[in-house]
Amino acid sequence: MQNLISIFRYLRVFLIFLVLQGAVLYVYFTSEVYPSIQFVNSTQGITSKFLEVHNYYTRYFGLIEENQKLQKAYEQLLLMNPKSYTRLTADKISIEDTVYKQSFSYIKGDVLRSPTHKANNYITANIGSAQGVKRGMGVINHDGLVGYVYEVSEHYCLIKSILSESINIDVSLNKSGQFGLLKWPGTSPDVVSISGIPNDTEIAAGELVVTRGTGGIFPKGIPVGKVTSFDFAEGEANWDLRIKPSVNFRAIKYVYVVNHLLKSELDNLESLVE
Repeated sequence: MQNLISIFRYLRVFLIFLVLQGAVLYVYFTSEVYPSIQFVNSTQGITSKFLEVHNYYTRYFGLIEENQKLQKAYEQLLLMNPKSYTRLTADKISIEDTVYKQSFSYIKGDVLRSPTHKANNYITANIGSAQGVKRGMGVINHDGLVGYVYEVSEHYCLIKSILSESINIDVSLNKSGQFGLLKWPGTSPDVVSISGIPNDTEIAAGELVVTRGTGGIFPKGIPVGKVTSFDFAEGEANWDLRIKPSVNFRAIKYVYVVNHLLKSELDNLESLVE
């Protein structure tokens, strides 16, 4: 207690100054209009600045929360998107031909990759054994001949396109029915060739080339391409035909895998001759 009294005595002049200064300021701001306005404005300015900073950071942390909500909503949309799922079934189309007793089904798939610059070009599609795809099946699309299935996994397949070495698919001229083997020179995706057609066969530029339909891999008459040029094959009595493929392999979007439902019967019958 004695110490407190000593401190008060020591600071009494300063404390009396503070009391008198406060009294003067009170009288000044309450008696004069302009100073009171300035005081209020200054305090309002400080308060407004404080509120502005408060609102800014409140909005900032609010945006983080809203952004998290949007991310969760977008994630839900992705999960609802069909492209986020692996196909367990595929669209199938059946064609019954009662005249020739043939039946084909077609398994539709989307193309995931289609290179054209390699010596052997393989197309990747999102259908596989789970959808009924098997190795060796023919592949077409709405434009024409694509190739055949080379390898299969459960949900994907590799398709060897006609832009590959040793493709050797039986084709024929639509007009005359003369047949030959489809090959790829390996130069351009816009050019394939046909060998084995005798050079006494009448050919015209623009003539349609179609699948021959042998072996039960492709239906007969699927467009392959149109003749762009032809010349005598060197050292052979055949034409060297160049055709432009019906399918644009640079922009191919989907394919149909051909399932010949009677192929096993055909193979068993032909194996008797072998």
